[in-house]
Amino acid sequence: MNQITRNKFVLIVVALSANWGCSNSSTTSPEMTIKGSVTVNGKRITGGRISFEPVNDDDSTKEPKARVAEIDKNGSYTLQTLVGKNRVVAEGKGIPDNKSTILVYPGRENFPIPLVTTPSKTR
Repeated sequence: MNQITRNKFVLIVVALSANWGCSNSSTTSPEMTIKGSVTVNGKRITGGRISFEPVNDDDSTKEPKARVAEIDKNGSYTLQTLVGKNRVVAEGKGIPDNKSTILVYPGRENFPIPLVTTPSKTR
């Protein structure tokens, strides 16, 4: 084993050892920063709010409660939420009623929210 490989191996072992025994099965999932844009019928909205509410596998709400971010004039948002299932709701002028579930996971930080309006039925 060359010196660089040995140093990497030692660093990994030390990092893993430092966390050994520090985990608690009752702790929440890790957090991560995510971003995206909200569109309605393919057009970016120009304001509003978006919430990501962490949920369990049975769709019951996890602690902490929903994370909320403002949707800027370009239709973009950035917020920090828990890794795992999140119930997502966007609200604001011109945004149709909506609710979806998104799986937030490491390695993906961009979560676009495409919404569509349903034509109203006239009688």
